[in-house]
Amino acid sequence: MNKIVSEVVDEVVGEFVDEVVNNESVDEIVNLSKAANLIKRNRYKKGQFFSYDAIIAAILFGIVLSLIFVYWISIRTSIGSETTEMFSLALSISDSLTKPGIPQNWHEIYYGDIKKIPKIQSVGLTEGYSNKINIGKFSNFSNLTAYEEGYEELRERYGAFIYEFHVLLEYDGKMLSAGKNYDDPGRKVSIKKPVVVDGKPGNLTVTIWK
Repeated sequence: MNKIVSEVVDEVVGEFVDEVVNNESVDEIVNLSKAANLIKRNRYKKGQFFSYDAIIAAILFGIVLSLIFVYWISIRTSIGSETTEMFSLALSISDSLTKPGIPQNWHEIYYGDIKKIPKIQSVGLTEGYSNKINIGKFSNFSNLTAYEEGYEELRERYGAFIYEFHVLLEYDGKMLSAGKNYDDPGRKVSIKKPVVVDGKPGNLTVTIWK
């Protein structure tokens, strides 16, 4: 029995060896091996290309993101700087108007005569150094700014060369205004101060707009 099994094994092994030793089979095995190696190399190269593309894309994205960030910071700084300038201007005009003016009776000198502007050193709206608004002064101030020449003269004195100004007086349900009105300005800054008009509380609002 063992002899028969041994003979069968020898026969199978012999056939396998014959088949492997056959030149044609060896060539096929070699070719398959080469093809496998080529596929591996191609996959490696594709992986390299993918890695390079990913790195380049990441670098470009980083550059674009940096440029956007720098631009945003620049715009924000510009807007912040302009807003600060407008606020300072509004505060300066508000402080000037809540004084009596120089001379203190400037409204009597002017009294609607645009040619007398040179005689007025400073326009103020209060009665003495208080928060009481003199309606006569405000009326003359409104009249003065209604003239283009008068408005431009005051705008130059205030240093509001690239801005416009508007002044609103509110009291007892009434609203009086002076300066240049605005509908939908691109940018505006307002300063509101509590005042007294004819013994009644009110507000004086100075707006700088552009």
